[in-house]
Amino acid sequence: MISGAFSRPTLAGWKNASNSLAVPNKVRGPRDAEAMCSFFAHVGLPFTGFIQADEMILEVDRLGRAPLDHDGASPAVEEIARLADALCGT
Repeated sequence: MISGAFSRPTLAGWKNASNSLAVPNKVRGPRDAEAMCSFFAHVGLPFTGFIQADEMILEVDRLGRAPLDHDGASPAVEEIARLADALCGT
C-alpha cells in the first residue's frame, strides 16, 4: 500500500509537465490498481493504463533481453503494445 505517499507526494515536479502520463507497472491485482488510481488522482498526474506483474519480465531482465524478443504474447508485452498503440493513435 502506498498510503504514506499521500502525505507528501513526490511527483509534484511532473504534475506541471503537459506531456507526462503515469503507467504503473508490476500491478498485481485490483487492490494495486485501485491504490495507483487513488495516488495518481491525488497528485494530479494522468495515467493511461497499467502493466500487470509478469514473471517473464523479471526473467528477461536477468537475461539482458527485450521482453518482446523473449515472449511477444506475454500479458505485459501485450499491454505495452496496447498502450503504445493508444499513445501513437493507431
